[in-house]
Amino acid sequence: PTQISDIARTINDNVFDTILNDPTIARVVLTSEFYKETGGILVCGSEGEIEADPTQDDFFDNWNRRLDSSGNYGAQKKTVWTNLALFADDQLRQRVAFALSQIFTVSPGFLAYSSLSEQHMYYYDIFVKNAFATYRDVLKRVAFSSNMGRQLSHSGSTSVRTGMDASGVMRFPDENYAREVMQLETIGLELMEMDGTVILDRMGLPVPTYDINNILSFARVWTGFEIASRRGNNEELDYIEYSRMDTMLLRDIGRRD
Repeated sequence: PTQISDIARTINDNVFDTILNDPTIARVVLTSEFYKETGGILVCGSEGEIEADPTQDDFFDNWNRRLDSSGNYGAQKKTVWTNLALFADDQLRQRVAFALSQIFTVSPGFLAYSSLSEQHMYYYDIFVKNAFATYRDVLKRVAFSSNMGRQLSHSGSTSVRTGMDASGVMRFPDENYAREVMQLETIGLELMEMDGTVILDRMGLPVPTYDINNILSFARVWTGFEIASRRGNNEELDYIEYSRMDTMLLRDIGRRD
């Protein structure tokens, strides 16, 4: 089981009125606390998610684009995670996923809206689905995640040429993820022997795994990433123009260094 497949949600986008005959979409009429009737769509919006069941009353009441149901939204993802961690049949997968999540960390508070469930569960599902894949596969999916792109700021980073053309100012690519992908997610700070002992130089100091030249070079790699545009069929508390979930895009080769 994945994290996001355990939570249903509603949205209020009229764009889906044109596809109401799709059997995977349930049309529901909701009544808000202000006694206004409004339309909502119960729809599957995430990869691998279970099919929507129009006979199940498992949706949040909503009006406009802001959820008005009472409750502790932040507890939803914690409750689902705890249930799967304790009772899921695939315990090894769940434990490997948790271990990976402690390496590729993001902060719900830093990314804002820690009360959102789907955004953060979608990110966590990278580790659930790829628990037994290669480390390279996991790293690639994390690097393309909009959550990581915003957390470590390589989303929107562009080549020097792009910055010059846009503003007339020489602006170097963002170095944050270039540094953290080495320090936190792969090789670490210090060279080590195969048994884990730190390699020392002639002065008895640890030998660093990378230097500023490596950071500058890697920063050029992490350019050109753009966060995908907003789509309607996922959870949100307020209208935003970008997607909090979908994989980042590399659309404009000119933005890459």
